[in-house]
Amino acid sequence: MSNDARVMGTFREMVSALTIATALLLLSSASEDEYCEPPPNAIAKDYGNLQYFVIFLGFPHSGGTIMGAIIDAHPHVILSNEYNVLEELPKFLHAGGRAALFSALVQNSYKQRNGRSHTGYDYTFPQYSGRAANMTVVGDKKCGGTTKALMGTREPLQLLHKLRDLAQLPVKVLVKIRDPLDQIATNRAREKTKGHVGNYTKQCTCVNGSATHRKPAGYLIAELAKKHKFIESLIDTGEMDALVVHHDDLTDNPVAETRRTNEWLSLKNCPAHEALVRGKVHRSARRASVSVEWISQDLASLRALCERVAYLTRYVLRVEYYQHMAAQSGGRYCPCRDD
Repeated sequence: MSNDARVMGTFREMVSALTIATALLLLSSASEDEYCEPPPNAIAKDYGNLQYFVIFLGFPHSGGTIMGAIIDAHPHVILSNEYNVLEELPKFLHAGGRAALFSALVQNSYKQRNGRSHTGYDYTFPQYSGRAANMTVVGDKKCGGTTKALMGTREPLQLLHKLRDLAQLPVKVLVKIRDPLDQIATNRAREKTKGHVGNYTKQCTCVNGSATHRKPAGYLIAELAKKHKFIESLIDTGEMDALVVHHDDLTDNPVAETRRTNEWLSLKNCPAHEALVRGKVHRSARRASVSVEWISQDLASLRALCERVAYLTRYVLRVEYYQHMAAQSGGRYCPCRDD
């Protein structure tokens, strides 16, 4: 790592620490109007004011962890992390019921006070993990697992209705989307490193290379397409209260996306919560796609996907650019070679 990189890293850490310190000061001095209510000392047990149950749809490595941490950090929310509520649903339907389900989610959220850093970033908001003042929203962040569970049943909406009936709450679905180019590249990198934290591809690696036994990009794109079409079909039914959140929107303007999400969940905007968000969200999305080499055939498939799925059309121009550059370079293009 160069000296400039070290200096920049230290500077970012200082800015983040200063922002969080400011937020904590707001927490200690704000009135209820400024920051709703301070966190209680005990974990949440009052479910009498709940309005919504929220779950996530999407893909692993799509930025769901930071989005979930932001929502969980709101003083009126308990959002568990990676609990996989749909997989666990039969257990609560058989015994325990609503109260046992909520208790499990609260306990999971409380454990997050020690950190959600398995992604390589620190997404810990210890002030509110497992604790909520006047809790109105409860739920679980499990993007890939929820998508898999719904795709694995003939009647996905019926499964959501079972969750609704058990929770006795309307179910809201947050769809977390990342740029498909970065999604594919990150999935490949994580597969290569078997999930070790922070071990993204450091050097140019052909996405379709045969040097490893990793799945080819064409296969990953086909799987991505299948899941995106499924998610879009659920949204198109009109029977699912869904909010699509793009990762690049979150990193470009985290407070605006937080407020948009709050409005969807009927939550009050809180200045100290927003200050914490500013201190945690990195201002630019990690562009994993620039570290791999793409081939024209895969880019054509990815472009077709982006053109077909309504919420992916914003990425068509970027894929087209990659296609153009690949055509100028014998059918292959690696952005890291651009000078």
